[in-house]
Amino acid sequence: MDKSAVSALYLLKNSPQVIKSNARSYTAQLIRSRGYSYVYRVGDYIVRIRAVGQMINKSNKDILLSCTCNFWKWNGPDFNAANQGYSERAFSNLSEPVVRDPHNQFLVCKHAYAALDQFRHDFPTN
Repeated sequence: MDKSAVSALYLLKNSPQVIKSNARSYTAQLIRSRGYSYVYRVGDYIVRIRAVGQMINKSNKDILLSCTCNFWKWNGPDFNAANQGYSERAFSNLSEPVVRDPHNQFLVCKHAYAALDQFRHDFPTN
């Protein structure tokens, strides 16, 4: 799959309300950053965000994204990230989740959503 990236703001705005609501109970802790790669611990899972391209502003930064949770792997986000070009790395076989996400609405999991929200605050400005 082509890694073309999408903006963090796009993913935050286009996530279903159930993901946004569930993410409120999580705090993303930045555990490592190197260059434009950020690793967050959210609950028991690891979310990786890699910023790509030119910096315009924090909220519109193009990113690649992944999470280690099972929801990411099997409920749509891994498949959607690969198909839309923002997958940081694949954790599943990338088969389409026709039962769990038939309308491809789950762009991120609640852990990735919480990390993206924190990322907008953590990203350095030039």
